[in-house]
Amino acid sequence: LGIAGTAIRRLHNRPEAELDAERDAAQRRSGRELADLNLYYVLDLPRGVNSAEVANRLNALDIVEFAEPEPRPAPPPIDIPPTTPDLTGSQGYKNAAPQGIGVPDPSTLPGTDGAGVSFADVEYSWQIDHEDLELPSNRIINVGGTPQDPYNDTSHGTAVLGEIVGERNSYGVTGIAPAAFALVAPANITTDYNPANAISAATGRLSTGDVIVIEQQYAVCGGACNDPSQVGCGPLEVIKQVYDAVSTATASGIIVVEAAGNGNVNLDGPSCDGLFNRSVNDSGAIIVGAGTSSDHSRLKFSSYGSRVDVQGWGENVTTTGYGDAFNPNDIRQLYTNSFGGTSGATPIVSGAVLSIQGRLKTCGRPVATPASMRQTLAATGTSQGTASSGNIGPLP
Repeated sequence: LGIAGTAIRRLHNRPEAELDAERDAAQRRSGRELADLNLYYVLDLPRGVNSAEVANRLNALDIVEFAEPEPRPAPPPIDIPPTTPDLTGSQGYKNAAPQGIGVPDPSTLPGTDGAGVSFADVEYSWQIDHEDLELPSNRIINVGGTPQDPYNDTSHGTAVLGEIVGERNSYGVTGIAPAAFALVAPANITTDYNPANAISAATGRLSTGDVIVIEQQYAVCGGACNDPSQVGCGPLEVIKQVYDAVSTATASGIIVVEAAGNGNVNLDGPSCDGLFNRSVNDSGAIIVGAGTSSDHSRLKFSSYGSRVDVQGWGENVTTTGYGDAFNPNDIRQLYTNSFGGTSGATPIVSGAVLSIQGRLKTCGRPVATPASMRQTLAATGTSQGTASSGNIGPLP
């Protein structure tokens, strides 16, 4: 087919020995057999070569376990003058249950602000110098290439970070876990869309009990997942290399919180062919649906099913970014009252996880495992409302 031998490269940019050691430790810790991430490769094809044909021919070889065309990016989810208003009163998702998740006061319950816990947000881009975030550039994890946002929209990632680590000050918003240590992992670089590598790179920077937030979605169960309708979008782990990277992270004791997607997909439906049956395929991630801010019924766009564990607010989320709540023509001062979708819901659950882990650490207790955290959140909280069908679980 005219493909040069130099066209092949490793999918993951971390050293082979590091991935081998991580796999061995994670298998011992979890008792699960994990994929060898060193066996994943990418073939850069010449223009005009059909990727499906190449994948079919590779799959016919005894030495190839699995080949498919590479995925393409799916659609996402000190005060400087002028004076920014205090918007914390609009952050209803932090209020006591049943309205919100009941974010504790860290002066009363130390550690509940996420102190001592780290997380990485897997996303396209962020405005990390936003006045309510002020993250240094070294918080961007090296994924082996130059980050590139295919949608040219830093507001989405900025909004996610604001929900979790918006700074505790007299202006703007305050995150659910503002003392947590924030990292970001670009899912797309100039050469290709490689969220599996971003997840693996994040795993290499984090420790047991830390958190990976997956703010991506993908076409599932035969859906299109096109912008702007997003119909057919579901969890990113439908991509096999992503599933394997997530499984390695959770087996390493890292809690992965993943958006269910905005595609209104029944993940238990026949078109999914059992792919999201957790008794067959369970990466260990916590999958998050989107509920209303009133009675926590499923919003009609949220994907749903038995594999969805919990929900967050999928509407009316006040956070950093966009500019409908405050926009003084400085990108570092944009705020919104209308962030939502499973993208808005997932950081709420992530913040709850960080708050719990921070409290456990402060009290000298062992951090929760991915399995125990998922089980506890799904078994407690505020019950899902009944205005619409389709399981998305309780609000923590």
